[in-house]
Amino acid sequence: PIISELQKDKRVKGVTAQAMARVFYVAGSIELNGIVNGINVMEEVKLFNFGDYIVEGSGESLLKNNNGILLGAGIAKKMSLSVDDKINVSTPNGGFFPLKIVGIYQSGLAEVDNTQSFVNLKTAQQLLGEGSNYISDINVKLYDMELAPEMAKELTKSFDLTATDIQTANAQFETGTSIRNLITYAVSI
Repeated sequence: PIISELQKDKRVKGVTAQAMARVFYVAGSIELNGIVNGINVMEEVKLFNFGDYIVEGSGESLLKNNNGILLGAGIAKKMSLSVDDKINVSTPNGGFFPLKIVGIYQSGLAEVDNTQSFVNLKTAQQLLGEGSNYISDINVKLYDMELAPEMAKELTKSFDLTATDIQTANAQFETGTSIRNLITYAVSI
């Protein structure tokens, strides 16, 4: 119902649903903690230029493969994996899923590329053991980004949920990065 309402809003260019799953990436004896985001890849490409961050493979490959994964570049490097390799993903509730790497995703932010990967929305729902109506996030693309803070407040009030605008999200990310860099610098000395 929220997505339907958002799609009717004249300020909204597009809406995409996501399902986020915390996982362990497993390849041989290597195990890494991370996050898999289930997405509608073609909507993400259209609205958020997602395709610009796929450095190997393609978004279409993910669309065609329900057991495919766009692996974060940092994960791929740490685990010595590449396109067409297999990776196992285990969930905290005991699920174990073999996936085929159909592409490598690189955002340019090490914190993201070292933990995050993407699968089809349906695959993420299966990882979570949830039905086809389960989503954890809704991303909204506005025609005018300056309206984001106001709209986030409206959505929080109207639907009794947490809505974060891009300016706030980026400020939180920058603050976190600055603090981590300061800690790293202090520890390095």
